[in-house]
Amino acid sequence: MFTGCYLPFDGLRVKPWRFSDVHALDGHVLNTKEWIKAVQGDMDDLDKIMTKELKFYKKHDRKVYERLDERYSEMKMALVEVDSHTTGMINIILDYKQSQDMSFASIHANLYVSYLALFQTKSAAINKSRKKFSKSKVGLIKGFGKANKGVIFIEDQTSPWKKELYKLKSKREGVQPLLDHFNEVLNESLFLDTESSHSKHIQLLSKKLEKYRVKLDRYEKFLARVDVFGRKEAGGNVYLFKAGDTMMNYETRYYDGMEQYLNILKQIKKITESI
Repeated sequence: MFTGCYLPFDGLRVKPWRFSDVHALDGHVLNTKEWIKAVQGDMDDLDKIMTKELKFYKKHDRKVYERLDERYSEMKMALVEVDSHTTGMINIILDYKQSQDMSFASIHANLYVSYLALFQTKSAAINKSRKKFSKSKVGLIKGFGKANKGVIFIEDQTSPWKKELYKLKSKREGVQPLLDHFNEVLNESLFLDTESSHSKHIQLLSKKLEKYRVKLDRYEKFLARVDVFGRKEAGGNVYLFKAGDTMMNYETRYYDGMEQYLNILKQIKKITESI
């Protein structure tokens, strides 16, 4: 495994990819190409926003204009660099696969440098450009913040939200033994006497638990596709808002639904432990 030591890049210390064979390199290339595709989708929508915003601030606030334009230009340049470096990496990998001596220590026929050095240098360049892109993106968001506006990248916002689904399901599984016990009590009460006050009380609680189950399932389905709901409502991958604007419906649904989900779990525990 080549862990990838830090390499100097214009005063920056950037770490290259970790890889042990050419298949690992192929995996890194695939991940990078998917990143480029996703980011290009964001940039296509951001372009529409920036065209309008830069035109406005160029006329009304030169300082804000220069700040936004610089960060935006850096993002575009960094994306071009990642794409270019990735194409270069793909070509080097192809040369490596076609070489007679498939050893990382072997020397490239035309570049006179070991393949290992080429892979490390090129992957570090890719990582550096991705890092520059992220840094400029943060700068753009801060730039809009100084103008009392905000820019939301749906994927960045909702990706952490979707990860919460696993935690919620784990919490839900924690009350399942209590529900299993409740169902045993329910079946027993129905078997003994469906008309007794105890049986009717258990049946009433069962209906309430069923409504809770439906609500939990509905929120889990929403959370699994919250990014889709966000893009549909926003009309794209990126949207701009002003200070004081109300939250989007998908955002309200996320926060309110999360609170309700956790409260329902507490209610389920309270009901099942009461019998």
